[in-house]
Amino acid sequence: RPPAQRAGADQRAVGRPVQVIWTREDDIQHGFYRPATYNVFRAALDGSGKPEAWWNRVVGPGILIQKGRAAAGVTIDPAAMEGVRNMPYDVPNVRVEWVNKDFGIPLGFWRSVGPSQNAFIVESFVDELAHAAGKDPVQYRLSLLGKSPRHRAVLELAAQEAGWGTPLPPGRARGIAV
Repeated sequence: RPPAQRAGADQRAVGRPVQVIWTREDDIQHGFYRPATYNVFRAALDGSGKPEAWWNRVVGPGILIQKGRAAAGVTIDPAAMEGVRNMPYDVPNVRVEWVNKDFGIPLGFWRSVGPSQNAFIVESFVDELAHAAGKDPVQYRLSLLGKSPRHRAVLELAAQEAGWGTPLPPGRARGIAV
């Protein structure tokens, strides 16, 4: 039986609440999918390599719209744009667009929606910008985090604890993200 049914039976048998811990297999067996998106980025870098303009288009389904949880009249799903519309980096000119593309696949909330996938794509693009600017990925990010002291502190600590900048054994690599 599914864990929820087992828990109900166990609770009735012992006459008190029972804590149920789902296995990963049980947790995802009957779930819905996370929203799949297609993203396009463009940026213009100034003379120092920092972005002076940033454009991002996200194409994909809106989970809040699909689930009927969006406010009346909402045409941009805020969950689909989390981690993109509120990125921590200082860029003076930002344009973020969203195109609702419902693929007809039922969506579910898997621990995180927009922030997890969008943070990955934003950070991947920031790596590309750092590379284009010829800058170290950590130093590049730090230079863009003036308005986000908390993010900056976490990045500095992560880089320090990871030994950023120290030599690595052959076949090893490091990556970093905010």
